[in-house]
Amino acid sequence: MGDFIPFSGVYFFTYQFNYPYAKVAREWIRDSITKEYNFNGVLDWYYQKFSGNPAILPTFSIKQKEVKSHFVKPFDKAMKSMKPLSQGILIEFSQPDNILSVEQGLVVSIEEEQNLGQTVIVRHKNGVESIYGMLDQLKVEENDWLQSGQSIGMANQNLYFAIRDQSKYVNPMDVIAFEGQN
Repeated sequence: MGDFIPFSGVYFFTYQFNYPYAKVAREWIRDSITKEYNFNGVLDWYYQKFSGNPAILPTFSIKQKEVKSHFVKPFDKAMKSMKPLSQGILIEFSQPDNILSVEQGLVVSIEEEQNLGQTVIVRHKNGVESIYGMLDQLKVEENDWLQSGQSIGMANQNLYFAIRDQSKYVNPMDVIAFEGQN
């Protein structure tokens, strides 16, 4: 609001005096306030570029969209084993591994969970969230914006991984190719 006060004084004095430069300024102010602008091009560009709500905003659509299989696997090296759980999977490694974001998104939560230890939740577009538990070292903070494949942290031996679409858990093995992807 501090910046507005000097400009409001300029506007006031522009209309108080009849100098030639004041007339030009008055016309510019009047045009910028009364002229109609066509923002359809900007709107079309936005929908083409982002195709929906940004990941940081909740999605309010009535139809629930399916989770797409364009996610990358959440680790760098080969896994030793994978065990399905009721709300996700448990991945075991033979050596410490770098844990990666499966898709572009926003880190919405970093918490110490009772059974999962350090847990990071990343929100992706359309309300889909990826959950990474049992992390040993973190490389992110809350409100960090991550790209697909960007490091979240390290896991020594195990990683709990889950995907949640709105409030429903999705089997990660149905949407991510864990074998053959690097």
